[in-house]
Amino acid sequence: MKVLTIYLSEGETLSQWAVKEANTLLNPRYKIVHLAIDMKVPYHTVRRFIAGENVALDVLDNFIQLYLHKHVYAGKWNG
Repeated sequence: MKVLTIYLSEGETLSQWAVKEANTLLNPRYKIVHLAIDMKVPYHTVRRFIAGENVALDVLDNFIQLYLHKHVYAGKWNG
């Protein structure tokens, strides 16, 4: 079993944290379209998610699953 601890700032929500983390993934080579493909969500929905607009909870769930696979499950340690 692996554990992910998320530290939120005072007054910050999990959705705000997810938007902030999603924006840090984006760069000139990894664009919104790539994030949308990895999340298995339409491009326009991910664009709204990145902008911090209201989206369905499924989008947040998909991002957290992607985040877990990229940062937790793909870790360097076995255990």
